[in-house]
Amino acid sequence: MISSIRYGVGVLEGSWFEDNLRRVVGGGGSTYFWSDNWVGDVPLRVQFPRLFDLAVDKWVTVRQMERRGWVDDGGA
Repeated sequence: MISSIRYGVGVLEGSWFEDNLRRVVGGGGSTYFWSDNWVGDVPLRVQFPRLFDLAVDKWVTVRQMERRGWVDDGGA
């Protein structure tokens, strides 16, 4: 049954579905920086609640953050 895949039916450990699922950000225009699970298993707003509280634009996309000067190494 398809709904059983999520729970790893037939898999010895872990969850097959979650372990083999990934999100492709692409251009980042439809991926929200703070709210979507695009880095790790939980949104950045949960991982870094204080930074999220300080953020002026809480609904910024990954593309918008990149255009504002955000880069992989943390520089501008």
